[in-house]
Amino acid sequence: MHLPLNINQLEAFVLTAQHGSFSKAAKVLNKGRTTLSEHVNNLEIELNIELFDRNTRNPLLLTDGGKRLLHHASLMLKMAEQLNVVSQSISNQEEAELTLSVASVIPNCLVLEIIKNISKKFPNTSLCVLSQDKGLVHDSLLNKTTDVAITVTKRNQKIIPPPNIRGAFLCDLPMKFYTSPDSALQLKSYISHSDLIMEPCYLLRCLGDVGFRENSPSTVLSTFGSIDLIVKMLGTKGWTILPEYCLSHNLYPNKLKDLNTDFKVMSPSVSIGMAYSPLPMGPVKLALTEEIISCFRRFFSAWPSKSFDVVSS
Repeated sequence: MHLPLNINQLEAFVLTAQHGSFSKAAKVLNKGRTTLSEHVNNLEIELNIELFDRNTRNPLLLTDGGKRLLHHASLMLKMAEQLNVVSQSISNQEEAELTLSVASVIPNCLVLEIIKNISKKFPNTSLCVLSQDKGLVHDSLLNKTTDVAITVTKRNQKIIPPPNIRGAFLCDLPMKFYTSPDSALQLKSYISHSDLIMEPCYLLRCLGDVGFRENSPSTVLSTFGSIDLIVKMLGTKGWTILPEYCLSHNLYPNKLKDLNTDFKVMSPSVSIGMAYSPLPMGPVKLALTEEIISCFRRFFSAWPSKSFDVVSS
């Protein structure tokens, strides 16, 4: 297959068509007008097609053939630019794909901020975000099906990563009891342990994995994989335990209302940590771990917490 075209010729053709003159296109490309004109002339010779009607001025108009070819030339130019970007990414040893496991107790807006910031810095790395049961996280890190994980543990439980895994404490999440604003439980000044026994409990699955299932006073308990589903389930009956940020950050306006309980032991905090395998540790994974810590600091800046020092195995 004979491919006589070159990028400089395509660039000269596309920019001249966009700006309507060789002079304006040359100024944009910081090249001489004569150089651009020669590129277009050579392209016309190679294709055996007149691209511009030289009898027109201000602007220089495309011929019918030029109009038909402009779209394809623009696509080829964009593909060439993308090829250059991807090759630079490969040269920088940026990972082609990373998988981030996120506990469902983490707010979606925080996860979205992390993803957006990393995608902006590394547009050629694909990010896969998923939610895993706590028991699967370490295995997936070890077998490298997951690169970085944001996990939940019991409060004050020392996070000791297994061999070949590194970890960092991110924050404590204070928890609250919630119902919908229309719940009959909201009519009570204080809620006792017995008030919750006959009401259904809607529990976040990842919280059940760290002891909340066993400690729930309700005789009817259902677990869910997302906070959004729990909020939608709450009606005139039912209660839940969710992070304090749901209220303090006003993430569910007119959907949640906290309960005044007379038993503090039943509304503890949980700890959030980050785990990852240091090998291999490419530039995108490193940036992702740093971005996670940075985003957590900003989101929970009003809350006093422990340090964010990385704990190595």
